[in-house]
Amino acid sequence: MKIFFNKNNFIFLKKIFPITHYFTLERKLIIHENVSFNTGKDLDLEIKSFNDNEILSEYNVGLYRVKLVKNSEEYRYIAEYNPAFKDKIEKIYNEIDKLINYFIMRLPDKRVIDEINARKIIREYFGKNDQDIDLVYNILKEELGYKKLQVLIDDPYVEDVSISGPGYVWIRHSYIYSMDPNIDLVKTNIYIRDNEELIRLQQIIANKVGRAVSYTNPILDIQLPLEEGGHRIHITGQAVSYERPEIVIRKNIMRKVSVEDLIRREMLPRNLAEYFRKLIMRKGSLIIAGPPGSGKTTLLRALLNSFVPKDWKVVIIEDTPEIEIPPDSSWVRYTTFENGVIKIDQYMLTKAALRSSANRLIVIGETRGSEARVLAQALNMGLGALTTFHGGSTKEVIVRLMSPPISLRIYQISTIQAVAVLAIHNNRRIVRYVDEIIPTQKPGSIKIRRIYDRDKDPYGEKIFVKSYYENKDFMKRSIEIITSKQD
Repeated sequence: MKIFFNKNNFIFLKKIFPITHYFTLERKLIIHENVSFNTGKDLDLEIKSFNDNEILSEYNVGLYRVKLVKNSEEYRYIAEYNPAFKDKIEKIYNEIDKLINYFIMRLPDKRVIDEINARKIIREYFGKNDQDIDLVYNILKEELGYKKLQVLIDDPYVEDVSISGPGYVWIRHSYIYSMDPNIDLVKTNIYIRDNEELIRLQQIIANKVGRAVSYTNPILDIQLPLEEGGHRIHITGQAVSYERPEIVIRKNIMRKVSVEDLIRREMLPRNLAEYFRKLIMRKGSLIIAGPPGSGKTTLLRALLNSFVPKDWKVVIIEDTPEIEIPPDSSWVRYTTFENGVIKIDQYMLTKAALRSSANRLIVIGETRGSEARVLAQALNMGLGALTTFHGGSTKEVIVRLMSPPISLRIYQISTIQAVAVLAIHNNRRIVRYVDEIIPTQKPGSIKIRRIYDRDKDPYGEKIFVKSYYENKDFMKRSIEIITSKQD
């Protein structure tokens, strides 16, 4: 656990619960000019009266005890101060301004400060035991981080946060979704009083990347830096949303997912998983297509986690870091970069990947533009490739790949071996079908062969019979075996 400090007097505190999270302490000037500091009552954690309510789950997140509640009408997410610490928390809040000033003024001017020094500063102020220091630590994080949204940022089961105008904050909760796929967003008891408070939250979040929301710049799509968690945030100001300013936070949850997890969720059958494994091991190429929210990146992460050896040289190219890299592996991640006139896009990163020593696999988190041409070149060189693509069918994928700005030729399309098309069916993410793209003897033409269809062959029993590439490899191996015996 560390505190990060840079030349702009930003401080980053890193907390692990139970996965890594980060938060920013705003600059002292910004804190006191733009953020009002009230007592714990500022949280406005209003709890609706439930009849015949059922507590589905309870767990701790920082200062809070979280309850997932269900009644006959709806699910609710209830966050309250942990009763064991409530009195102490209120006492600490009574002198929060003094504590913030004391803490910031004593931070040493260097890049990284370990947790020991952070706790030392807090101990100097309070002179209390470790449990109380933990409380102070979490209070500082909340007051100087995301305010009343901090519990949602820290909760590893909250995947998305949605605020549309004053009122209750809504979330997408992975545990509730796993129990009831029909549920999309869940109402919390965290309440935004008015537009003034909502706009203040917008500015706090935008300031973390040096941006601001204004009438001349009313729409922001930003990604927090990795030390902030890498979350993607969409902000809409009053100039375009009138009385309902908006904040949407898509959290970067680096929770490891495996193919076995997806099989248990019935996203794909075991036979199809085995087909993907063999495709990867023979350095094949796969495009994972589907509409937004269909699980494209989830499937990509699962395939990498489950089937790609750590000793392979793998280059991962992403706009937003979403793919976890094993700490003891030879994998490397390239991410896009923009700073004024300097812009490093996925096309440049893909070209750089070809110049690296990667000879096994290139992964592009999402293919959207000219990087697809470099990817096709990589496939011609014998590298394997995995990528995701927005498209509702194999035909749509091919048409978009051949249209500007990508403009691939048909012979380049033929280097792609398979397209997996995902969908959302009955509120469940599924692999709807898989097509193989097969080169032909006729110039300028390809064949598309459907080897898996969830509706017709839900268990994938015919995949290996239908697969052109699997049968081709089998015949090649047979010829090699016969030849070796003759020798």
